[in-house]
Amino acid sequence: MKKFAVSLLCAFVPVRSVRHQLRARLLAVVDDYGKNNRAELVKPDGSIVKLRYLPNVHIVFKGNNNLVRLHEPVGDLKLEINVNSNVEIELMPSRGQRRFYIQKVDAPNEHNRLLVGQHCSTTNVLTIDFSSGASNVTIGNDVMFSWGIAIRPGDCHTIYSLADNSKILNQNQDISVGDHVWIGADVLLLKGAKISNNTVVGTRAVVNKAFDEENVILAGMPANIVKRNINWDRRSTGDYKKFVQQTDLSGSL
Repeated sequence: MKKFAVSLLCAFVPVRSVRHQLRARLLAVVDDYGKNNRAELVKPDGSIVKLRYLPNVHIVFKGNNNLVRLHEPVGDLKLEINVNSNVEIELMPSRGQRRFYIQKVDAPNEHNRLLVGQHCSTTNVLTIDFSSGASNVTIGNDVMFSWGIAIRPGDCHTIYSLADNSKILNQNQDISVGDHVWIGADVLLLKGAKISNNTVVGTRAVVNKAFDEENVILAGMPANIVKRNINWDRRSTGDYKKFVQQTDLSGSL
């Protein structure tokens, strides 16, 4: 309804560039329905200002004690946050494309934290769902996400023991992604997932446990190590071949 109303209003602005700027400004707001919520922008000099306007950013606080902190430069950022209470989100600087959808609709008394490191990028929307309870998601520096990826540190619903109905069998667990990790399309990261530095995760893998070994390829449902002693580069294979050839040639001169 809000987007429709804004589009209708902007339709009366004759200049296209001004119309687009007005639409972005009207939609880039923080909807705050609670108390003690903060949305902040950290400048390159370390100073912190209130987040008032940022294109393609929409934050909805439905509860209390939430913090969203974005560090400049924010790059090509599209961010949608829909949370109730006790969520802390921090995105470190990046100049690449980033698309995030972060939600928490249950467990308002449980604390959740998301930290995204520097120079991360996403091909399409990365979904992070904190709806099941207390948990942290930590993403390192220079992580590249493909499309269709979801991060779920909990199961949303409870599995308990018949011998003791107070014993919950599927408690939330933290998820961590190391530095320089490439995560392929349609990957699912579940509670307890840990991906170490310089790892490649293959398409449609389901990661549901900790992998402490670095420089590996993970693949499968559930994921396992399928290759060791590897690393990866953001360049295409053709560009990388040229880079290696030029490096070898310059080294031989």
